[in-house]
Amino acid sequence: MGFFSKLKKKSSWVFIVLGIVIILVGLFIAYNPLYRNVNWVEVEGTIVGTEVSVGQEEGFGGISYRGTIHVTYKYEYAGRTYTYRFPGVISILRSTEDKANADISKKAATYRTGATHKLYVNPDNPRQAILYLASTASEYMAIVLGIFSLFGLGSIIYGLKR
Repeated sequence: MGFFSKLKKKSSWVFIVLGIVIILVGLFIAYNPLYRNVNWVEVEGTIVGTEVSVGQEEGFGGISYRGTIHVTYKYEYAGRTYTYRFPGVISILRSTEDKANADISKKAATYRTGATHKLYVNPDNPRQAILYLASTASEYMAIVLGIFSLFGLGSIIYGLKR
């Protein structure tokens, strides 16, 4: 058995192990409770206030400015009315204060007072509710899981064929 035959067999196992690891990482991401609110209940909420703030931050690249939107909304759940302030619905980082103010103000228009939005209420703690954003983390995680699974299965199949 030559050197390349041995190398080919060893690299097959590398692809099989890599595929299994990739699939496990994808499953961990998909089932991590930080990325999903499985049992939260969907309700309609009304925005009662929006605050926009811009603050200065110092990082490795120098000084930047973070614009943040804080939204307060009312909603009903199980016959009671709740008010919740969601801190940092959207946060952006820009190089200048003017850019941060302009960009965050544009995004804040989506959360104007009186507007209704879809919310998800924690049934274990109804005082806690999150705004539904157009692209939620769980939707991204489903895509990531699919990509990890495809790469993982591809690596396993490639390793077995070698």
